[in-house]
This record gives sequence, structure tokens and C-alpha cells, in this order.
Amino acid sequence: MNPLNLFLILAYTTIIVSLIWARFRFFEISQSTPTFVAKFYDPAVFLQFLFTSHGLLTLEESPESRIFATAILYSIALFLFWWAVFTTKRMGFALTSKIERVFTTGPFAWIRHPFYTSYSCIWIGSSLLFNSWILWITLMYLLVFYYQVATREEKIIIEGEHSRAYLEYRQHVGMFFPRIIGWKQ
Repeated sequence: MNPLNLFLILAYTTIIVSLIWARFRFFEISQSTPTFVAKFYDPAVFLQFLFTSHGLLTLEESPESRIFATAILYSIALFLFWWAVFTTKRMGFALTSKIERVFTTGPFAWIRHPFYTSYSCIWIGSSLLFNSWILWITLMYLLVFYYQVATREEKIIIEGEHSRAYLEYRQHVGMFFPRIIGWKQ
């Protein structure tokens, strides 16, 4: 087996174990009723997991550029995810109705939603590698979902006690990607 293929399998396995751990041990899941769109989140993630796992186990030949790009995206996802975990120590779940604390250090100093960015890197990497219509469809849904949830979380923060500080923070820090303008200053 190609060493890069082995790396993808190990990285993806580490990612899945990390996400499962976070879902049950790190995020505090709110009892609020999920939105209609949120009800499709777990099935979309499951399809991504199923097709990517199958693809990685049966991967024979794929363009090295796609394998390399996926390896980079998986690496970024793992790094960003665990950096955010160590920065926050514990977080509320995305569908909560109250945000207790705003984080602005660690990866949050660069992007406002590092968890969603890390998840997106995973699904984009898998979609690029296998170029499956199911992966692309679930990717599009997941990207829209992350945007919707991030927007909802920000609205809750802006309506809460951290409003003023968050509005200032938001002017300087990108939602899912670092702001290039800030690098020039």
C-alpha cells in the first residue's frame, strides 16, 4: 500500500474517532428541538463516513494531486479541531439557545468557527478524492448547514450579554477563513 494512502486511512480514522469522542464527551448537547434542516445532519455525515471509509479501503489508484490535497485537508482538519478543543476545554452544542462564553484566543483569533472549518476540510477532502456525486451533495448540504448554524450562533451572541465585544471581534476575524486584510496590518 502506498504510504500516502496509508496516511489517509490513519488520518481519517483519527478524524472519525475524534468526532465521535467530541459528540459524546466534549460538546454539551442542548435539549432544544432541532430545525428541519438539522434533522438531516447526522444522515449526511453518515453518508460521508460510509462512502469515504469504503473508498479508502478500496482505494487503488487516484491522481496523486487529489491524494496529496486530501492529505493536506485532513491534516488541517485534525490540527484545527484539536487546537480548538484544547483552547475551549468544553463547549455547548451548535443548536443551543444560549452562548455562555465567547472564545477569541487560539484558532478563534484567526477564524470565528474553527470547528465548522475543520469539519468542512474533512468533507471537502473526501469529496475531492473520490469525486462521488453522493459526497458532493452531502458536502453542499453540510456547508449550508454549518453556515446556517454559525449565523444562528452569532445572532444569539449579538442578542446576548457579549454583543458589543463580539461585534468588534467579528469586524477583525473571518467567519470560516482568516481575513487577509488583517494580515497586512
